[in-house]
Amino acid sequence: MLRVRLFGAAVVLTICACFPTIAGAQQPATLVKLGELRVGNKTPYPVRVVVTKGDGSLEGAFWDFAPGEGGSEGIRLTLPDKPDKPMLLAEGDVLTIFALDGSRRYWGPNILGKTVAPFWDGKRKIWSTVLRP
Repeated sequence: MLRVRLFGAAVVLTICACFPTIAGAQQPATLVKLGELRVGNKTPYPVRVVVTKGDGSLEGAFWDFAPGEGGSEGIRLTLPDKPDKPMLLAEGDVLTIFALDGSRRYWGPNILGKTVAPFWDGKRKIWSTVLRP
């Protein structure tokens, strides 16, 4: 509603936001970086990649990588029950990688969107990390 009042030579505008609100309506969602995860292991160590979803819906899912597996592009991670669909991760999900050879080497924990790695490719909508020696 727009009201206009005239007082002498001055014009005063009063704008009233008279829009009905809907109970339980959600606020506009913020842009979330959601995409598949690709991992490459260019180290001489066998490693385990562990993913935990920030919302608790997936806890401790893991994949094992041989030395050199995945190359520069990395391998797309999928869950065993959905091998033809990539697993989608979002900001706040956690990625930890550690060597399986007893050397106690580890990378992470890395929180997607909060730490330097994994890297976000906004064009392709992919999180990616490649371990290097």
